[in-house]
Amino acid sequence: MTDEQIDLAQPDAPQPEPATRRFRMADLPRGVKLGVPITIVLLAVVAVIAVTAAQPSRLEAAVIACELEGNADARLGDEGTTLTLDMEGESEDDTGTLSFDEVFCVLEGLDVPDRVTALMGETRSLDGRQTGDWDDVSASWGYHPDDGLDVILTVD
Repeated sequence: MTDEQIDLAQPDAPQPEPATRRFRMADLPRGVKLGVPITIVLLAVVAVIAVTAAQPSRLEAAVIACELEGNADARLGDEGTTLTLDMEGESEDDTGTLSFDEVFCVLEGLDVPDRVTALMGETRSLDGRQTGDWDDVSASWGYHPDDGLDVILTVD
């Protein structure tokens, strides 16, 4: 037998190192085995939350598209799920500043159906508060000549 040959029959004989060793979950301690999948799931959840937080809500997107950011009469609330629009009226005491075109710009950005805009356009001050729903949006509005059309939009 040459020096390079190894007698595998002898138990004390040195064994050659494998060229590569594959990773196996079975080789890890139990706590690590449980922690790896949990860590992966937590990282995925954090990534989803980060992406969602970076995107504006539908209401925020409509406000931005209509260039109403910072306008006190286009107020976002409830973490972007509620938008209050205060249109200008004929009274000098009315504090609303949004024009008809600005209010309808937001509504168009939310794909308001014709039936709801028709109801808004036909609302009289005597009718009181009205409501309409479409997709995941709920609208509540009132109209008075002195105060204009005031709309509250909520996205579910």
